[in-house]
Amino acid sequence: CDWSSDVCSSDLDHSWISASPSDQEQRGEWWLEFKDEGLNRVEARFKSDSQSLKAALANLESARQQVRAARSLLLPSINANAGASRTRTSVNAPSYSSSRGPFSEDLTANASTSYEFDLFGRVRNAFQSAKAQAAATEGDVRSLELSLRVQVAITYRSEEHTSELQS
Repeated sequence: CDWSSDVCSSDLDHSWISASPSDQEQRGEWWLEFKDEGLNRVEARFKSDSQSLKAALANLESARQQVRAARSLLLPSINANAGASRTRTSVNAPSYSSSRGPFSEDLTANASTSYEFDLFGRVRNAFQSAKAQAAATEGDVRSLELSLRVQVAITYRSEEHTSELQS
């Protein structure tokens, strides 16, 4: 029992189940149930015409890029570069050497690796945070798509009903 409360946890019913979000689930093509070819055509055009949905999908892609960037910090970094140069020295220059000739070549190669030891979990937490943000953004996109599709269907049916009344 907790002294700050009058209720003892052993007195509570522990059979309840916590709610879990289902934003990631596909909603399917529910409008097909209306068996209306006009509505099917409008809904088929929806994804390519909806600027709001395009913006939300761009945000989702950005969130996924953030996950990839955060994941890359968990791995070692390897850098390598190479270079080559060729220079010509004038035969009248004081540094000219007849034994070397007028041309000199310089080749360079460098490599380095680095790794951040994640002692306090900063990198791992940033990765987990980015994954959670991407999942939330994906849920937002799916909910927005459902909401917009419902609005399209309602508008279509309202206009259809209005034109029937005017006929």
